[in-house]
Amino acid sequence: MAMEEGAMAKAKLVAAVLVLEMLIAGFHVVSRAALDMGVSKMAFVVYRNGSALLVIAPVAYFLEKKDRPPLTLRLTIDFFMLAAVGVTFTQGLYIIGLYYLSPTYVSVIQNSVPAITFVMAAVLRFVTTISPSN
Repeated sequence: MAMEEGAMAKAKLVAAVLVLEMLIAGFHVVSRAALDMGVSKMAFVVYRNGSALLVIAPVAYFLEKKDRPPLTLRLTIDFFMLAAVGVTFTQGLYIIGLYYLSPTYVSVIQNSVPAITFVMAAVLRFVTTISPSN
């Protein structure tokens, strides 16, 4: 019985990942269609971040307000810099890449980023592989 529950849980996780990947691929196609219709690349990034803020901020505020420390000026500045330099820059490069390439290619590259990151970490010795013990 426990094996069936474990297998069912793994099957649910695999199904959830497959659905997520299909949604991401659909987002690539919709984004490309928006760019083909003439939407500004930077306006697209602003609208994308703004809509994410409107959806996620209330949920995060009400679910996490008792568990998190108060929001100080220093934290606000750190969050702003992280968003401006990290997230917005990455999304800007994504949109520019999508403008010049096909959604299929962008999807393949985006899905290969974790593998490339692992190889780089292994080469730079930030991570060690664990071999199974006999």
